[in-house]
Amino acid sequence: MIKVFTSRITFEGLLIEGEESADVFDIEKDKGMVPTSPLKYNLKISSISGGYLATGSAEASFEFICDKCLAHFEQKIKTSDICHLYENYHGTELDLTEDIREDILIVLPHRFLCSESCKGICFKCGKNLNIKKCSCHDTEKPDSVWKELNKLKVK
Repeated sequence: MIKVFTSRITFEGLLIEGEESADVFDIEKDKGMVPTSPLKYNLKISSISGGYLATGSAEASFEFICDKCLAHFEQKIKTSDICHLYENYHGTELDLTEDIREDILIVLPHRFLCSESCKGICFKCGKNLNIKKCSCHDTEKPDSVWKELNKLKVK
């Protein structure tokens, strides 16, 4: 848990850094991604007019399954844009855990690709085309999803 006692926050602010277990992400294993490293954070907490401002960065590594070729790959996810304002906060302990967790999850890619040049798998035999070209990939081309639309004559 990323918790700060508000009494420790001075006029200059409070710098905190550390790491939390990958369990903080609470991600189901069947979602195509698994956290493989702890959540690391580096934050500055400042006191501002009755509240607190948390700024800084965080990072964690994840193992993904490529959407095109189904290969497993690891990628570091990092954000330097953390900025949370806790207005009118009068508690003795400020819990940043959920907000920092969300900051990492929000920068996850929409598509999981092992590389920008991933060739995917053969539509016919299922071989990973990044590893080896297959013979059926050379001889046949997939039917275009636009085939019927291409027949239309538009003036």
